[in-house]
Amino acid sequence: MAWYDDLDGVSGAEPLSDARLEAWPDRAMDARLHRLRFCPATLPELYQVARHLPLTVIEETGIEQAGTDQMGRPCVMVDFRPETLRRPAFDAGGTLQRSYRPAATRLLPYITTPEGRVMRLLDRAGPPDIPRPPELQLQLAQMLRAQGFGISQLSAAAAILIAEGLLAPQDHGNGAREWLPAADAPPPRMDGRPDPLYFLALRLLAVLEFSRLHRRETGRDGAAGPGPFSGQLQSLLSRDEALRNQTFLIQDDVLDFSAFLSPS
Repeated sequence: MAWYDDLDGVSGAEPLSDARLEAWPDRAMDARLHRLRFCPATLPELYQVARHLPLTVIEETGIEQAGTDQMGRPCVMVDFRPETLRRPAFDAGGTLQRSYRPAATRLLPYITTPEGRVMRLLDRAGPPDIPRPPELQLQLAQMLRAQGFGISQLSAAAAILIAEGLLAPQDHGNGAREWLPAADAPPPRMDGRPDPLYFLALRLLAVLEFSRLHRRETGRDGAAGPGPFSGQLQSLLSRDEALRNQTFLIQDDVLDFSAFLSPS
């Protein structure tokens, strides 16, 4: 199951062609966004999203794996699920209750996969397409290419965290597997690795840790339990401190979360 399957009227996706970039509807899916449980996060917005919503890593049966039991590449996702949020993302009328809206929802019906492929959703419920001028088509194509690169880079970074044992699986069925920071994982070490993708993986881990502040903690019976500040905060802060002590993060103000206020 792919993340966009939650949208009413969507029956899949097809590879993008020049003809499919000549026209598209305005805000065709805005009224259906409250149905989403997840959407991909893009690289430039990673820190901004983490200030408003939790981030997670999802492996799902994607387009390339349709009809098989094989999971696709891991994808860094924005989590909209009401059962996981301390404060719902949407109100009763379906309006987003955050001051930032993830980029992937603004580019619908166009999407990019963790493999970097650009697709267009097959939408039976959308309004008619509106022809667009060439300069707008070019702008959209550039945005989609940038989004595809960013999503594929985050996917590769998430794969490193999984391989290093820094993320733990949370198997929910429904053709998807969730990965969250492992509570018992040792602090990550550089080990002399100069790979920029490994640096990105450590940045991603820090952001995943911070965004947990937006999550509800649940007990074994599924009831709401203590918030993340009870028993979880000390572990989060020590992990963040270990990351910031790495040389490549010493002057990285973007990762200094000390001035952020906890969600109300």
